[in-house]
Amino acid sequence: MPHHEDTYSTLQSVRQHTFVREKFHYLNLSRVGTFTVYDAFDCTFECLSNPSCFSVNVAASKGANDELWCELLSSDKHRNSSEYHGNKSSHHFAMKVGNIA
Repeated sequence: MPHHEDTYSTLQSVRQHTFVREKFHYLNLSRVGTFTVYDAFDCTFECLSNPSCFSVNVAASKGANDELWCELLSSDKHRNSSEYHGNKSSHHFAMKVGNIA
């Protein structure tokens, strides 16, 4: 049976956070989680479910199984700008906190 409080808490988090996509960029940090997902939304949702996650790297194109790799990161590009670089194989999504109307 699902935990309704957990579901409600997650929905509240989704409403309070958005992600900004930086195409063809990668933040080279230690990962707090690695997943295989079907789209970038699934990856950002995994991040929202993990209190240690502040940004994600997602594969720019799907692999042979029609899936993307997803890396959850414990920091962001602002605190680790020297580790943030352009590349051709991934997109970086950074969490932006704010009120959504």
